[in-house]
Amino acid sequence: MAKQSQPSAPQATSNRTERILVYMVGAIIGLSLLSFAITIVGWLTMHQLPATGIWPLALTLPLIGLPIGMVLMIVLFIVVGIRKSRENRANRATAGKSARTGRLSR
Repeated sequence: MAKQSQPSAPQATSNRTERILVYMVGAIIGLSLLSFAITIVGWLTMHQLPATGIWPLALTLPLIGLPIGMVLMIVLFIVVGIRKSRENRANRATAGKSARTGRLSR
């Protein structure tokens, strides 16, 4: 019987980088949306937000957090695209070697 090769484990650093970026995007956008909701509730209940306390932060956080979250999301797409491109290039190289030797890559 032919010996089946097991796929190599993906690099831990790229997976770690992707996970960190996903959590950063989720946390920043989630916190910004929560702050946005708090601002809406504050306006509905008080009709005018005071300039002291948590309100300046609640008003400013979505203005800063949502653009940062979008930039991090674009960076995440680029990192994933680069990783997949490298994986496809490596798979094509190993498939080419097995085709030259007459063996199947699976």
